[in-house]
Amino acid sequence: MRIFTRKNVLSFDFTNTEIKVVEGKYSRKGLVIDKSISVPVARDIYWDGIIHDMEHITYLLGQALNSNNMALGEAYGVINTTEILTRGIMIPKVEDNEIDSIIHYQLEDYIPINAEDYVVNHLKLGPIMDEGIEKINLMLVCVPKSIVESHLSLIKKLKLNPMVLDYSGNAIRKLLMINQQINGSNEITGSIAAIGFGYESSIINIIDGDLLKVSRLVDIGWKYLIESLSHVFPGLNENEIKEKINALTSIDEDYESNTDEYKVINGVKTYINSVFPNIDMIFRYYSAGQVGNDVDYIVLLDGLSNIDGIEKMCTNFFNKPTIRMKSLNRVKFDGDLSKYANAIGGLIRLGEVKK
Repeated sequence: MRIFTRKNVLSFDFTNTEIKVVEGKYSRKGLVIDKSISVPVARDIYWDGIIHDMEHITYLLGQALNSNNMALGEAYGVINTTEILTRGIMIPKVEDNEIDSIIHYQLEDYIPINAEDYVVNHLKLGPIMDEGIEKINLMLVCVPKSIVESHLSLIKKLKLNPMVLDYSGNAIRKLLMINQQINGSNEITGSIAAIGFGYESSIINIIDGDLLKVSRLVDIGWKYLIESLSHVFPGLNENEIKEKINALTSIDEDYESNTDEYKVINGVKTYINSVFPNIDMIFRYYSAGQVGNDVDYIVLLDGLSNIDGIEKMCTNFFNKPTIRMKSLNRVKFDGDLSKYANAIGGLIRLGEVKK
């Protein structure tokens, strides 16, 4: 039986192929993660932010939470879907408490949506000079109300108290912002590009200090790798192909060309090389946006990032140091940090920290 606790909070990271859940606590000392689970979901149950079968997904998550004795109480959610609209805008320099009013009255001038159909929030990107006038650079994040309401309803059906829904780019921003070191020795300074190789798409977030500068999707996920390998292994289904990919520990090992391992490695390299040019376009867009903008180094998350050699390919292509996220100095967690990074970042409530 699950117990009620005021100490720990659950954070859900909703993705296309699995829902990742962590139980932990954020304080001024950092993050302590006690439990983590991953619940696979089929396309006809959950896809791209849309809950297609509320009863089934509630059952799956409820069973997983119960069997792992995860705490009842407050819960946060992190979502990422192609239905989320983002737009960079500039507004006159005003006090922070005036920003929402300006966005509300001018929203449809900034982005062509029906404001009643969306939940709109903003992230500050810092001050900017525009023709000699100081303005505020903002990123608008617009999420369809139907998606927000369905996720909140799901959390309630799990007998949890939904507190907030976060955006994956913001979750990663907060996670990097409160830490000073990655993997024990790499200082978190300068501009960081966090790349997540997702199933449907790859997610690129560029963080500079405490600011999320760029958040973009590249519509080439590793489902395309699975599709290409399905022609190489026509007798295997999708799950069997995934098993072959997950069995890889390195793409630098030498195998005979007629072996399955060689074919999978060749497929992974081809896929990665097809994604990189699209990511490079985002880097170029960022660099062209303002004098001094540049990506200093790259952090790889989730997906294929646990395969040795991917980071070396990334370093060689972009000519920028690349690392996989394995540990953070203010996160106590025994699991796969790169996999659960979004869910862990979702636990961070800035300005609401309890001792």
